[in-house]
Order: sequence, then structure tokens, then C-alpha cells
Amino acid sequence: MSRQQMIVDLKVVSTALSDKKQLVDRVIQALEDEEAEAAETGDGPSRANPANETDKEGGDTEEF
Repeated sequence: MSRQQMIVDLKVVSTALSDKKQLVDRVIQALEDEEAEAAETGDGPSRANPANETDKEGGDTEEF
């Protein structure tokens, strides 16, 4: 692989990573907006159902 080809490939990867970062940034902003709205309406810090603590720790889970 030539040095020029490596540069081209790295630019492609850089662009792809930039696109992914923008997507993640938009998701973060949307979640922050939802949290702020929930705080204003008195719904608490989050409307999401909290995960079971045993799920987080890799403990036994019950399938439904």
C-alpha cells in the first residue's frame, strides 16, 4: 500500500468517524432536551424505566 493510498484511506475513515460523532452528539442533545423537559414538568429526571440492578451486574434475569 502506498503512502498516498494510506492517506486516502485515513481520510475516508476520518469522515466516517465524524459522521458517527455527529449522530452521537444529536442523540446526546435529544436526551438532554428530554431530561430538561421532564424536570420542568415535574416528571422527574427521566421518564425511562430504570433497569433492574441485577441486570446491570450480570446477575440472573427473568425472561418474560
